[in-house]
Amino acid sequence: MNIKEEMSNPIFIVGLRRSGTTLLNLMLNAHSKIHITYESGFLPKFYNHKEKYGDLSHIKNQRKLLEEFYSQQRNWSKDDYPPINDVISNIKETTMDGIFSSMYELIANKYGKSRWGDKTPDFVEYLEVLSKMFPDAQFIHIIRDCRDIILSRQSLKWFRHDIRIIAKEWSNSIKLGEEFSKTIDSGRYKAIKYEDIICEPRTQLKNVCDFLGEEFEEQMLEFYKESKKIVPSVESDRHQNTDKGLIKSNSEKWRHKMNSTDICIVESIIGNKLNELDYKIVNTDSNWSKILVRNLYYDFINLMDRLKGKKV
Repeated sequence: MNIKEEMSNPIFIVGLRRSGTTLLNLMLNAHSKIHITYESGFLPKFYNHKEKYGDLSHIKNQRKLLEEFYSQQRNWSKDDYPPINDVISNIKETTMDGIFSSMYELIANKYGKSRWGDKTPDFVEYLEVLSKMFPDAQFIHIIRDCRDIILSRQSLKWFRHDIRIIAKEWSNSIKLGEEFSKTIDSGRYKAIKYEDIICEPRTQLKNVCDFLGEEFEEQMLEFYKESKKIVPSVESDRHQNTDKGLIKSNSEKWRHKMNSTDICIVESIIGNKLNELDYKIVNTDSNWSKILVRNLYYDFINLMDRLKGKKV
């Protein structure tokens, strides 16, 4: 395969954590031409400090950039890193985006794929930066009902206890996507709902493939067969169902499992946006004394986290 000729528009999957980004990552990776790398995490940080690396036409600076990037990877195994000398030899443009493109191309080529991408949920906060780095990139933004995101996060060790913060993050991530979409060509940004993917996977994947300019392939529906090769073992506790196929009932669980007072608090913060996206509002708990006590509880949790030096 001549990777210098066949590589095309990079793909970035973004969205709030626990919104279904890993699911789409696996589905696209099952395509014969596409390899989406699992959460590199630091591209915008390096771009925003690119002056630190000086003139990138010099090999020593290219090497310094790649060595620092590799050293900060938590989600990649050593087998994922292309040898730095190979990356440098494959560089077509001696810019930061050119160097990282070379790296991603070699990763994709290792899997016999001709197109690369990256799935890092937090990149939703850096859409403009990534667009500057990769002017031909395409972005897929996964959106999921915030109440189900909260419910999903509550079982995780890193769960941020204050659901009010999560609700605001959810609303802000959607706002960022909407504002970004107005600044670029329509063929570069696509928002898709997690609930639609699990309800109509074939239809939604065909739509995604049309957006990407690729042919839909049936094996994309069998993404779970290769999931363990994509999701790092250190992340397996967060993604326990990725090798089991689609769980079509994995939506609106909040209706039966979420505290009714929490539902009311979340809906009071982002109810308008939930309605706008056709996520039904229930707002059943009108006991304001319970709501007051619950808000005080979250204030107390935040105070304790601050005293412990944790980020709130």
